[in-house]
Amino acid sequence: MDSYEQLMVGGDDGPALVPGKPRSSEILRRLRLPASDDDYMPSDGDKPLAAEEVQMIERWIAAGAKNG
Repeated sequence: MDSYEQLMVGGDDGPALVPGKPRSSEILRRLRLPASDDDYMPSDGDKPLAAEEVQMIERWIAAGAKNG
């Protein structure tokens, strides 16, 4: 996912996030999976996000996931 639009459209599993509903957002589920899980994000061996960064994303989604 490289853009806001891609986040909103999502992928094969549907939308990556549901504005206002962090618990229903696939992106948060994947960010919190163990690194050994096939669905873990980030993929391709990139550096995982810090817990504070994941919390920031959760707050952004809870606030409505506005662009910009």
